[in-house]
Amino acid sequence: MSPKNGAIERAQMREQIIFRDKIIWVLAASLIVTLVGFIANILSEKTIIAPPVVSRQYEIGSNYANKSYLVDMASYAVDLLKTTTPGKVDVNNKAFLKLVDPEDEPRIKTVLDAAAIRVKRDRIVTLWELRGDEVSLRDKSVILTGKLKTYIADKLVSEHQKSYEVNYRVSFSGTLYVKDVKEVIDGGHDANASARG
Repeated sequence: MSPKNGAIERAQMREQIIFRDKIIWVLAASLIVTLVGFIANILSEKTIIAPPVVSRQYEIGSNYANKSYLVDMASYAVDLLKTTTPGKVDVNNKAFLKLVDPEDEPRIKTVLDAAAIRVKRDRIVTLWELRGDEVSLRDKSVILTGKLKTYIADKLVSEHQKSYEVNYRVSFSGTLYVKDVKEVIDGGHDANASARG
């Protein structure tokens, strides 16, 4: 190899190394910007804990919520749906929809709006009293059992033992969403039960 060819080859290799170094710096800078954006996104994610009175320790994480949180949120959700009056039904429905998975909100809102019309028209008052709960952490669901009293125009028309299953989805960031609330009938699920049931 002649000295002239060696010098040309060294110059070409040096250019390749410089080009490769530039690519590495660009990739490293992109990685840092992406990492900073990811951390900023996680830190800015707000998790709203409801009900407003927290009496137990909650553990919430990526696709996980502990038993206490699932039970308290289920109790809060069922209270919103099952303890209502004609004057309170719209407020309860609005609060409940804030808990709902955005994917399921249109379907559930339709059911709640229809139920609200009936509650106002017939002057229905319902009172829910929780008696017990059963939690499935694997399925992210809670079955609440209690007594439901129904009044029409201030007259008690029914008082029954009822069970409602609340199903959840927990997001990657640890946000808990209600997927559905269904009445449990005879150990199974009522396929036609609505959110208000």
